[in-house]
Formats: sequence, structure tokens, C-alpha cells
Amino acid sequence: MDHEFNEVQELLAQTARDFFSRDFPMDRIRDAHRSDAGYDEALWPALQELGWSGAAFPESMGGSGGGLLDIAQVIEEMGKGCAASPFLHSAVAAGLAIVDAAPDLAAQVAAGEATVIPALSSHPEDHPAVADGTLSGRALAVPWANLATHFLVGIGGDNHMAVVAAGANGVAAEQMPAADGDLIFDVKFTDAEFEIVEAPGLVTHVLALGAAAEALLMLGLCQRALDLASEYSKVRIAFGQPIGSFQAISHKCANMAVDIEVGRYLCYKSAWLHGTGQPYEMAARYAKAFMGEATARITRDAIQVHGGVGYIDDHFVLFPYRLGSAAAGMYGTAHEHRRAVADAVLA
Repeated sequence: MDHEFNEVQELLAQTARDFFSRDFPMDRIRDAHRSDAGYDEALWPALQELGWSGAAFPESMGGSGGGLLDIAQVIEEMGKGCAASPFLHSAVAAGLAIVDAAPDLAAQVAAGEATVIPALSSHPEDHPAVADGTLSGRALAVPWANLATHFLVGIGGDNHMAVVAAGANGVAAEQMPAADGDLIFDVKFTDAEFEIVEAPGLVTHVLALGAAAEALLMLGLCQRALDLASEYSKVRIAFGQPIGSFQAISHKCANMAVDIEVGRYLCYKSAWLHGTGQPYEMAARYAKAFMGEATARITRDAIQVHGGVGYIDDHFVLFPYRLGSAAAGMYGTAHEHRRAVADAVLA
């Protein structure tokens, strides 16, 4: 794996760091989560205006042609900023997967003119059904249905999916309870019109791209959790010295750092494989399986380093834990990906 980033990738990463620290700092994100909307309504339009939605797309669609690797650092910075948005779902999981299957719609995603959200089920028998030229059924836990212009719906099989306009007759979305992170919805289709899109392994690519992107997001969340814990351990005084000097605290921070470095290799390997046009699906599973479990450990330990203050709702250290818990279940849990890896090895 080539660990060197090109100038475009480094520029995007620096722009993302500046953008989140300047325009969407943590106190703004915290206040937005407490609002009636439950999220910062200005964030997604701002990301689209910056052109990040199209950065990973082919040059013919206005992107730089580097695939997931081009925006890997941007996604990690989103995690560090605890910034939840439709970006991973529309610009990565759905958008990059339909480049060949639905190039016109993909170009709209790249241009920031459309938001395509995957509506998938973990069980094939739960997919909405096609009958008489219309689509009926439901999709649970669909992220950001309120901001979608189109849904990319699993209808069984790996090579084809249905595209349904979010505003079409027979489409209804009801928000589901969620602790934090992406807003999720129960989306129901009743005799809704749709268009079939096809490409080899289309559903697999949606799931793999989503898993790889969520792993990168969790990597950023973990880095923010470690940064907060490390900073606090230097200024919190107990028994006349910083708590970071105590072995119990320093070892927690060291374990966090080790997990993050292992996760960073796995996450960026899957992004690099995708960006260089190589098979990346299994690497995405490795990354999501590892980060799904590591994020729980790291964010929990970061809270424990803070002691009682870490459980106060106002404290920033709770956000990586909450968002990480939500991200761990998106596009397959650690158990599901680990099982798939085991099946592949034993086969």
C-alpha cells in the first residue's frame, strides 16, 4: 500500500480540518443536536457547496478520479468533528456504486444536485417487492430520508436495485427514535413508481463502500476521543499530579493509540484499494469489523478517563461514543463482517 497522499488529497484534508474547526466547531454541533431538527441544517448544503460530494468521482463527472482514497481524510475529519450528515450515504455508498449503473444520477450526486440514500434490508425476504410495475414494502433504519431526493432500494439479488424518487406518490418516511448520529427513518413504499438500475455486484458495492466509509468515520471519532482524553489527563490533578502520570490512565491512552493505528492501516488500505481500482470489498469488511469493536472500547475508555465529568451531557467526550455506537451498526455490524470474512477464509 502506498501511504503517500497526492497534493489534491492533502489539500482536501487541510480544507476539511479548517472547515470543521472554523465553521462547525464542536460547540455548534452540540447545540444543533439539541435543536428541534436534531442536526445542523446548514452542514449538508455547505458540504455540497464545497464540492466534496463529487471529489471521489471520475474526472468525467467533475471529480479527481481517485475514488474513496481522495476523500478518506475528509471522512476522517468529519469523524473528528462529530459531524453527522448524508455524505457517507449519498456521495460514497450510493453515489460511487451507481457510477456505471446510473451515470446520469451519479453525475447529479457529484454536482450536489441530488441526494441518493440507500434503503436496504439485512434480510432479503424483507426487501420491498416489485409487482405490476410498482414497488411496495418498507425499509427500516434508512438514514437521512428527510434530505433524500432519491432512494436506492434493495429488491433482491446483487446486480440490480430500484431508484425511487423521494417525493413520488406512495413514498412515506417516518422518523425513528435514535440516540445520536444519523437521523433514521422507517420508509414505506405503496405502489411507488421506480426505475431499475443494474451493474455487476451493485448491492455488494453499496454495502462495501458504506462499510469502508463508516470505518473511516469511526476512525476520526476515535482520534477525537483519544485527543480529548489525552488533553484532560494532562490538566486534571489528583494527589498533587496529573492523572496521566498514573499507570491506569496512561495504559488506557496507550491502548487507545494502538487500536487507532491498527484501524488506520485497515481503513486506508480499503480506501487505497478502491482508489487504485483493485478488489476492496474484503478489506472494507476487515476495517468495519475492527473499527466497530475498537470504537466501543476507545470511546468508552475516553469517558472513563474523564471520570464523572465524562457522563455530563454537555461534555464533548460523549459525542464520539454516541456517534460511534450508531455508526457501528450501519452497513453491517462487526459480527456480520467477521462472519463473512470467516466464510471466505474457510471456503
